[in-house]
Amino acid sequence: MLPYVDLVLFAIHAAIKLGQKMQTVFEDEIRDRAIVLPPLGFGDEELPSPLNTVKFFKEGEGKVFVEKQVKVRSASGGLAKVSENSSLHELWQKYL
Repeated sequence: MLPYVDLVLFAIHAAIKLGQKMQTVFEDEIRDRAIVLPPLGFGDEELPSPLNTVKFFKEGEGKVFVEKQVKVRSASGGLAKVSENSSLHELWQKYL
């Protein structure tokens, strides 16, 4: 082959290797960087207490999220209980 063709191929391979190394370094820097989250904007006194949380999920509106069966209203207006395969129920049982 002609010498300048070898030189062009060498330059192309070098550019590809450099790009791969730069991508690896960038991924490592991003992975190791600490995540910064914005402040939530409310204090601890505004958060619900564990008692309020239990009351919400046991007796309140959140009950449908942890029940094994959920009441569903059909298009005709009838109510039916449908089994729900959700891991939220298992998490709730572990919490209690």
